[in-house]
Amino acid sequence: MPGRVALIACESGGDPRFADALGLTSATLHAGAGLVTAIRWPLPTDHALALAGADPAARPLQEAIRAIDTAHESEDPVRALAGWQRERLTAWRRERTIEHAPLVWGAFTTTTG
Repeated sequence: MPGRVALIACESGGDPRFADALGLTSATLHAGAGLVTAIRWPLPTDHALALAGADPAARPLQEAIRAIDTAHESEDPVRALAGWQRERLTAWRRERTIEHAPLVWGAFTTTTG
């Protein structure tokens, strides 16, 4: 198991329908990962966001995936991901457009073992 794992799949970071809401994350940590980034709810695709009115050139989900990958490559992935999320929060407060909404960037959580 790699030391840092990103589970970029809908609700990979929690499913309240089961007794262990962090099942996949816990399993990954128990298999040897030291850090797991996962998603707490289903995410819209970039296409779905465009249909909802986002700038057609915007790629919020792709940007999020790249930000997580970059964070996992950094010395302090938690700090790097939190910094990116704060940048997204600033953009959301400034722009108030769907491509900056916390619907995507707020979904990610990182757990350490």
